[in-house]
Amino acid sequence: MPKLKNLWEEDEKNTDKTDFKTMETKSGSSKLHIKSGKPTDLKIAYVGGGSRGWANKLMGDLAQSPYINGEVRLYDTNQEMAEFNQKYGTWIQAHPKAVSNWKYRAVKTIKEALVDADFVFLSIQPGDIEAMGVDLLEPMKYGIYQPVGDTVGPGGSIRALRSA
Repeated sequence: MPKLKNLWEEDEKNTDKTDFKTMETKSGSSKLHIKSGKPTDLKIAYVGGGSRGWANKLMGDLAQSPYINGEVRLYDTNQEMAEFNQKYGTWIQAHPKAVSNWKYRAVKTIKEALVDADFVFLSIQPGDIEAMGVDLLEPMKYGIYQPVGDTVGPGGSIRALRSA
């Protein structure tokens, strides 16, 4: 398997060089489009793409990454919020300090988001906010206080069962 740093090294001799590099993954091999030694044209499927907090943070991080470019397909059961995040991501990308080139597209089906995706981000909240309260309150019955219990410990286990 190639070392990741090799994918980001600049090709000083030919900055217009475009080729494909094959990387071995657990599920087989995957081709990344490489230009000037950097992955480009990545396709990210964002399931839960109407998220307010996590999606906004991701968009800001992607705008500041000089090493990768591509498209983020935003899928959410709340299509209106996915469309809002499409506009928000486009606005972030237009900022003068954005150093990457990302396109954001709200899609109507999960299949449309997943087709040919290089990466899949999952950002969902199963149930309403009251259901999340159980993740924190149930462990408290047994003397376990978790100010954040959505991914670890007993609260995280409860959430994982609720999410499966």
